[in-house]
Amino acid sequence: MTRALLVALPVLLAMLAACDPPPPPPGEDHNVAPRARLIGPQLVQVGVAGLFDASQSDDEDGEIAGFDVVFSDGTVFLNDDDGVVSHVFVAAGRYAVSAEAIDDDGARALAEVEVVVVEGEVEACDCGAPCLDDGVCEVDVGCAVLGVSDDVEEPEIDVVSCE
Repeated sequence: MTRALLVALPVLLAMLAACDPPPPPPGEDHNVAPRARLIGPQLVQVGVAGLFDASQSDDEDGEIAGFDVVFSDGTVFLNDDDGVVSHVFVAAGRYAVSAEAIDDDGARALAEVEVVVVEGEVEACDCGAPCLDDGVCEVDVGCAVLGVSDDVEEPEIDVVSCE
C-alpha cells in the first residue's frame, strides 16, 4: 500500500499543478481582463490608408493602458495609446488585423478583423458601402467589420444587397 502511494503521489501532484488556480476568496481584489473591440474597413484599395479603431475597448475594473495592433503583412504598432491606427497596404490580398487591449493591471484581450485589399478603384453599393465578393454590403458600424474578444457578444449586423 505504501509503495503504491509513493508511486501515485507524484502523478497526483503533477495533475494538481496543471489545474487552473481557484478564484480568489470573496473580498480579495482580482483583475478582470478587458473587453477588446476592433472596427476596420472590409475593403480597401492598395496604396490607400485604412483606419482601424480599437478605442471602444473597455475594462470594467480599471482602464485601458494601451494597445498592440498587428497586421498580417508584418506591420506592428506596439503600446499604442489610443488604439486608432491608419495603415496602407502595398499589395492586394486578404489580411488579418488584430488589436490587443491591455488594461492597467497588465491583463490582455484580443479582437481580430479581416480586410480585403484590392487593386484599382473600390466600387460602392447604392448604400455607399463597398461591395464584397458575395454581392452584399454591410451598412452597420460605418460600413466596417467589427471584431470582439471572446467574452463580448457580437452585435447583429444589418446587410443590404449590392445592386
